[in-house]
Order: sequence, then structure tokens, then C-alpha cells
Amino acid sequence: MGIIKCNYIYRDACIRSFDRMRKEATGTLIFYRPHRGSLTEALHELEIFTSVDEMFEFIVEHQPFDNMFDKSDLSIGEDIGPDERIGWSETRYILTKRCCGKIYDTPQCIGMCSFERLEKDG
Repeated sequence: MGIIKCNYIYRDACIRSFDRMRKEATGTLIFYRPHRGSLTEALHELEIFTSVDEMFEFIVEHQPFDNMFDKSDLSIGEDIGPDERIGWSETRYILTKRCCGKIYDTPQCIGMCSFERLEKDG
């Protein structure tokens, strides 16, 4: 698990998550970005959570269409390694086994996450 400093690339997501948590965020946090056409697009929607349950609830609440999947359909894949482009020490797929009523033999990727330790600058 790496250490992420709250720098500019994470600024908007940090502000949203700190407001949601209503406390100073330090320690292990889950960074989530949805699957999009480009990394830049995905990072505009980056969110930070304190638990997997909180992240899954957010994903279900913000799915593009009603009933695409339920929280019980979601899972997290194994660590596939760091993403040095954005400083993540690990990268994990967020997977769904069902989408729009279709059940998949191989779960489909709907986003990425990383379990990171956050420290304040300074």
C-alpha cells in the first residue's frame, strides 16, 4: 500500500470525499474511478471512500441507468499492479456479474480502485 499526497490531480475528489466523511481524512482510503474512454475522463469522476461498502453504495446510486446492477453484483478483483501515471500503488478492477439483466460468465469491469494510505502535505 502506497502513500498518496492530496495533490492537484485529486483536489476535487478530496474535497467531495472530505465533505462526505465530515472528518479529516488520513489513513487508508479507497480511490475509485469509473471506466471511461480515457484516464483523464475517469479522473474527473474520481471519488474517495473509507470502506468498500460505501464505494459500492455510491456506484449503485450513480449507475447511468436504473437496475443495471445491484450492490450484490459487485466485486473487487486482485491487484494487477501500480498505475504510475497517477501514483496508485496498486490497481484493482471493480467488476459486475450482471448488467442490464444479463448475467456474465466472466464479470465485466465498470471501474478501477486502489487501497491507499493518505497523508496531508506539509
